[in-house]
Amino acid sequence: MQKFFELCHKVRMCDSDIAIRAGLSHDTIKDWRFRSTPNIVNLEAALNVLGYRLSVKRILESEKVENKMGLYVDPKHMTKKEWLEQYGLIITFQEAQSHKYGQGKTFIVCLVDNGSFTAAAILDCFREFEKFTQLEDYRPKIFYKVPMKELDKLPFSSTTITAIRKNA
Repeated sequence: MQKFFELCHKVRMCDSDIAIRAGLSHDTIKDWRFRSTPNIVNLEAALNVLGYRLSVKRILESEKVENKMGLYVDPKHMTKKEWLEQYGLIITFQEAQSHKYGQGKTFIVCLVDNGSFTAAAILDCFREFEKFTQLEDYRPKIFYKVPMKELDKLPFSSTTITAIRKNA
């Protein structure tokens, strides 16, 4: 959805103008920013208003690696927020930004409110931090500093744990 809102900005159209021209309610597009994911029909209608169309394109193998999903905290017996509040420490954006990624025995975890669900991404390098803090990304976020020993207790595969340790 980031690309969609970049296009809106590029053509200088606000949510309500796009919604009216696409035959959607203003709340529909507003919700795409914070709460929900659009269905294909509504997204295509909104893109058409901007002068674009939705299409399917095969991605290259090299693109799959670049766009791979990162590492996420997903505890089995409590919510992500409860787990982070129990084992992590809330920190500011500035503290997360100045964290020495790849050094030490703590990791930054970003709890992201995606509307219908939350995600708790382990930011194992500064590039991951940058991905989650782009100006166009308006999703609410809370940053936590979590000790590696607590992440070790989660049910990751041994390959994932090895990859995290290499960055630590």
